[in-house]
Amino acid sequence: MKTQVAVALLFLSQALIAQSDDSFQKSKRSAHLLEQQISSCAKREVVASFPRKRKTVAWIKSTWGPPKDVLADIKKNDSLLYPYMIVVEFWLEMKDGSEFATQEAARASDASTFVGRAHYRNIYLSGDDGLRSVANEILPSSAQSTEDWEKRHTWDDACWDNIKVDGTDKSEDRTNGHLSRDSK
Repeated sequence: MKTQVAVALLFLSQALIAQSDDSFQKSKRSAHLLEQQISSCAKREVVASFPRKRKTVAWIKSTWGPPKDVLADIKKNDSLLYPYMIVVEFWLEMKDGSEFATQEAARASDASTFVGRAHYRNIYLSGDDGLRSVANEILPSSAQSTEDWEKRHTWDDACWDNIKVDGTDKSEDRTNGHLSRDSK
């Protein structure tokens, strides 16, 4: 009887280790795909008008990105449903262009004046059910440590904010092994 219990416990522990290894391998593939997708994002461009003196308007083009120094990491999570957390960090440069009298001229221009660089991160939970996006954060330039991340605004037209993650375990099957971006 004791031998049967010991053998059953041995098999159970081996099954749990195998399941954990499988979940880790899925999370590792997902982290790699997220890193690739964010690395391949194009810069975000916005042309906006700003009021000036004498009831005139100036048009300016602003850009963010493309993402640089993209790095994905996997951390253990204390959840049974999502045993791993994937953190993807990246940097975005912001640039502004010159002022123009028309929207078309601003759109055709090159935003070349460096405004700043910001450190971003996206956090996902990973488990047998797939990925779940849980946070989009920025590290303020005034931060005293890397523990001071803050929730950030997301943009519908920014690729890095719209990586499609699916809460089902068939997300890889539907995308032929690749995570995909929403086409908006």
